[in-house]
Amino acid sequence: MSSEYKNVGFANLWAHHPVEFYGQIASDKYDGVELKHNSRLADGMLTTSIWGGRSHFPYAISDGSEEVIFEPNYGVSLGWENQTWQFRVLYSQAKINDKADPVAALDEALIQASEFGWPEAASLAGFSINDTWLKYLAAGVSYDKDNWLIQSELSLVKAETSVQDKYASGYLSVGHRFGSITPYIIVSKFKTLGSREKITSAPAFIPAYQQLQAITQAASNAMYTDQGSIGIGARWDVSQRVSLKAQWDRTWIEKYGDFIFEQKNPIDKQHSFNTFSLTMDFIF
Repeated sequence: MSSEYKNVGFANLWAHHPVEFYGQIASDKYDGVELKHNSRLADGMLTTSIWGGRSHFPYAISDGSEEVIFEPNYGVSLGWENQTWQFRVLYSQAKINDKADPVAALDEALIQASEFGWPEAASLAGFSINDTWLKYLAAGVSYDKDNWLIQSELSLVKAETSVQDKYASGYLSVGHRFGSITPYIIVSKFKTLGSREKITSAPAFIPAYQQLQAITQAASNAMYTDQGSIGIGARWDVSQRVSLKAQWDRTWIEKYGDFIFEQKNPIDKQHSFNTFSLTMDFIF
């Protein structure tokens, strides 16, 4: 619902977007073409949109940074809105190009191990994301009437990997205007569909395979996510062009569930933390 203007803070109620939903949409630029068509439907406006192009997703590695390119990246969306309601559904898919894919070597090692004493290893290969497709489906609804502001979105991501290949996320935000001040509460969740993958034991008589099994388990854990947040905040519209926002978030991350918040070392237990945000947004 907010993806088209999520970098325009004044247009959004919150101090920041729910990380569990928008944290997975980390593209920093998109090169392509979009076609839109608007038409009247009942007392609202129906908008159909199709697009195609390429997007860029930067990510950090131990000795610097790399960039994943999604090309081709195309999709379609359908939305309807009036003065009270807004509905939107979206589907997109993209081919991942990551020439520096750090887990490609792991797939090769597992395939080789399956030929020399660990036959089950071949079924574990498939961590590499290079030259695979990613599919994304999302739906959202918002309500704005009688000073109530209610908004919710749900999404499903399907990847072509052998483990942890499906993810779901969503949030619900409820706010109420009291003059120029709008307090709100927001809850959000991002989770792998299914339990965390547990890699089968490697043959004990080959020490190198024990290490390979441990690396494979660590790679599987790194692709697992299970976290949720609750946030409480308020927006004060100082004027028609300036707003101040304050927000407190409490985030809970389950064991090995820190897919979004990258850690130097795996977090093997449940943990939580607080985030305080204070922002000022303005338009010209």
